[in-house]
Amino acid sequence: GRIPAFVYTQNKNEILDLCIKKIEKTIGKLEYHNNYFYKTKRLYFPSSISYVLYTHYGMKPEDFMEDNAKIPKEMLEKSQEHLLAILIAFILDEGHIDSSNIVIGLYNKSLILDIQFICNKLGYANVVSRDTKGRNYVYILSEGVKKFWRDYIKLKETYPEIDLDYKEKFIQDFIL
Repeated sequence: GRIPAFVYTQNKNEILDLCIKKIEKTIGKLEYHNNYFYKTKRLYFPSSISYVLYTHYGMKPEDFMEDNAKIPKEMLEKSQEHLLAILIAFILDEGHIDSSNIVIGLYNKSLILDIQFICNKLGYANVVSRDTKGRNYVYILSEGVKKFWRDYIKLKETYPEIDLDYKEKFIQDFIL
């Protein structure tokens, strides 16, 4: 049978552009109808990417739904560069800058704890909290953000496609 495609939904065009740029840097030009991404706000990943996620990491389509999402154990055991790239993806998609912190918020507590695990493994000072509506947060604290920034700049020298775009400017202007 056909492997289900992984779908990414993003309402902000600049983040959608970054995602497309990153995929195209990795596997080549994506061929879709004109303005498809911007009309639907969805990006269907090529089946080759879904295949790797489903076979190598043992994931299923429902593993991508917010309530069920979890970072596969094998990914959490990757190198620091890989872990930093995963964290950058979460900052781009779910993160924002709050005072001197980077904040990532999700309802899925298990996924928040995976993100905290990454922060701890990378040595970024952080705390986890939950609001009254049940949303969970990882706060990368100001001293953690400074270490994150040094690591990010170093990784970006090798892999410029990891660009944080406008969030990079926010970090520079409000935290550093």
